[in-house]
Amino acid sequence: MGAPVRPRWGSLQFWPRKRAEKIIPSVNWSTIKTEGLAGFIFYKVGMVSILVKDETANSMTKGKKIVIPGTVLEAPNMKILSVRFYNKGIVSKEVIVSVDKDIKTGQIFGF
Repeated sequence: MGAPVRPRWGSLQFWPRKRAEKIIPSVNWSTIKTEGLAGFIFYKVGMVSILVKDETANSMTKGKKIVIPGTVLEAPNMKILSVRFYNKGIVSKEVIVSVDKDIKTGQIFGF
């Protein structure tokens, strides 16, 4: 337990407590095993309460209005650099979509 003069600051769930090295999160694309769009970068903005009618079978609240939590996400502006087509998990074709001069100078990434 902390000293009574200075109680513990912050949560111990995130350790070590330090500032992030960069603002853009890093994603390990090879571990994502989903169908469809994978690896889309979002930022959590906040939460809302959603009022819905419960249609769950054999539920005590069936037919009643209940409140469930919802998350609000924000996606930054992005440019498509290239598109990859996969065939049985192997890259079969890669198409470069944008040959923009901002990409070469690094201005698109904020360097």
